[in-house]
Amino acid sequence: MGLILSDVDGTLVHYDRAGGDCSESSNDIVMLPPSSTGMRGCISRSTLVQVQRLRTRGHNVVVVSGMRLPTFLKRLPFLPIADGYAVENGGRLFWNRAGNGEPASLEEDMQWREQHTGAGPSGQDDVAPDARVGALWDVYRQCLRDGFTCDASGYTTLVRVKDSASDGNGGQRLAQLLAHLPAGLTSAFNLGCADIFPSTSGKARVGAYIAKFYGVRLDDPRVVFLCDDDNDIELARCVGKAFVVTFTSPSMAEAVEMAAGSFVTPPPGATGTTATEWTLAAVEKHLDST
Repeated sequence: MGLILSDVDGTLVHYDRAGGDCSESSNDIVMLPPSSTGMRGCISRSTLVQVQRLRTRGHNVVVVSGMRLPTFLKRLPFLPIADGYAVENGGRLFWNRAGNGEPASLEEDMQWREQHTGAGPSGQDDVAPDARVGALWDVYRQCLRDGFTCDASGYTTLVRVKDSASDGNGGQRLAQLLAHLPAGLTSAFNLGCADIFPSTSGKARVGAYIAKFYGVRLDDPRVVFLCDDDNDIELARCVGKAFVVTFTSPSMAEAVEMAAGSFVTPPPGATGTTATEWTLAAVEKHLDST
């Protein structure tokens, strides 16, 4: 059957500031708890039903998100029940060992986690970020010394750096930082920030790992990806079919323009949860035809 990979923010979950329709007065809208940065998104009940329908029809669904682990765990009861959840841009992967209609019972894939040596050993969750070992945390400490605004709270395989620094030339200095990362580290932009993480991680690499787990090639027509942002582009170019729910970054719009036939987008006027529901219906139709 099909393998459906899906981003969360801007894809399944929406925010009014991004053209969403998060009205608490709507009976179809479920408000999520605030994220660690105070953002509060929403998801439609119709989205939850559609994802569950895809799973009951035999398709596998795996969430692939950049969110930090504490935010994911807090949001989990409000997200669609999936077969797996990759967070921190793919740095950590959890399988749902429960059945179709039961709440998720998570088990981390430690074989995957331990590949990310750039983030140091896997047992550093309870160690303060500035005391961790590994190339990623060396970069984190250097960023702090250089005056960048860094966010490592709740992350274990990723550091988020804002496009600003104390000398007012943050954009240029950040570009230089990303161009000279140590071997074993890479980066991607997400929600306007630069995410730095091990080169063994990232959405495209965890997507390939998940596809192999299910015994299919990532470019198989039955493998689809729902996405919206810059950090989704690499994986979107690898899968059998990519569905862009919204355009959170200009780079995603450019990618679609350059290869329009490789992407499916909602009709004009469909935004927020309406765009998600249209896309999920399109995914089901696509899988029925392959």
